[in-house]
Amino acid sequence: MNTIKASLLMALLISPLNAIADVDFSVLTNPQINQYQPSGLFSLPKKTVKQPEWQSKQIVEWRGDYQGVNLLGDWQYSIDEDGTENSKGSMLEAYYSNTFKDIDFSIGKKITSWGVAYGFKPIDIIANQDLQTTTQLSQEGVAQLALDYYTGLGSISLVVAPNTYQGNLNAIRYYQSMDEADVQTVIAHSTDYGWQLGVAGVWIATDSLAIHGELLSQENYSKSINSLVNTTNPIPISTTDPFKNQTYTKGVKWLAGLNYSWGSYNLIAEYWFNPLAYTTQQWQGLFDLAKKQKNLKGKFGLTDEAIYGNLAYDLSAMQTTKLMQHNVFLRWAYEGDDWKPSVSGLYAPEDKGVMLTLATTREFNWFKLNAGVRRFTGDSASVYAQLFSTGQIYATLSRDF
Repeated sequence: MNTIKASLLMALLISPLNAIADVDFSVLTNPQINQYQPSGLFSLPKKTVKQPEWQSKQIVEWRGDYQGVNLLGDWQYSIDEDGTENSKGSMLEAYYSNTFKDIDFSIGKKITSWGVAYGFKPIDIIANQDLQTTTQLSQEGVAQLALDYYTGLGSISLVVAPNTYQGNLNAIRYYQSMDEADVQTVIAHSTDYGWQLGVAGVWIATDSLAIHGELLSQENYSKSINSLVNTTNPIPISTTDPFKNQTYTKGVKWLAGLNYSWGSYNLIAEYWFNPLAYTTQQWQGLFDLAKKQKNLKGKFGLTDEAIYGNLAYDLSAMQTTKLMQHNVFLRWAYEGDDWKPSVSGLYAPEDKGVMLTLATTREFNWFKLNAGVRRFTGDSASVYAQLFSTGQIYATLSRDF
């Protein structure tokens, strides 16, 4: 009942905006059922890490523009099985745009995404989108000044973004569309990652087959590493977060893939490498640390809360979209008149872990449904098989107004 009330309240709050400017809005409800490890290295009590078996999020997302001012915002209300309720509003985009001679410019908070791939975009250095999420929500933009100069079938873009995940970022992208290919090149510099050079492209080989690829070379990059992994202390327990950022030099991300269509069917196959993910040795070091910490239970006067708290710190390393360095991604989809099912798998050849997703979409008379099942599995020693969550059942019902 609370879910229904919240959805109706959000619709009533947003509808008057249509009288002020050109505003569109969507109402979404996102119920989700979660499954967790019943036992294992990272099975933790609920009082240490929250484990809602079901939760639901209701969202009103609105978009408006008025005399060059562009706005995108949302209001979210969530509830879970414990009755815990949360609500928040966010301004995802807020920028002013205009044209001066042959140059488009914008200033403010804006979503800017670059790249050509489907499962992972190495040159997407500004938005840094999570392409494996099951949610249907818009991403939050980044404050920036952007200039775009168009040259026929090409463009040159300059972005100055003072506060990104890389620190201050300045980037230039050149885009060119040709008869059978599209090419993007990027040169950038940021305070945290230094100089970066990237290229991405799509080649239309036949009417049914397209080949694509991306590459980004970075002067520096960083990972969050647990400082207790290499400790010689026989009691590797910390009272504060032991994770520290560690900087590395000369990182190269790359991806190669293809997109093949026949009739109503489509197949995407990609392989990528991402040095920002842990190596297998780094994962093994973290797992060995967690085993040592778990074996300290009942020893040295340590409380269970201290041990579980440190295991929760270890678990935080898995709360990322960059789990493994080497990845194989396959997605099959059917574009039916009604139902549009898809099957996708993300395979980690380094440790034989798998993320499998079965999904479908359908548009009804007054709403759109996106639903699916996701499962984390693979070799018992793999990272995916040891995730805190073993899988989820999800759905998003949305309607545009």
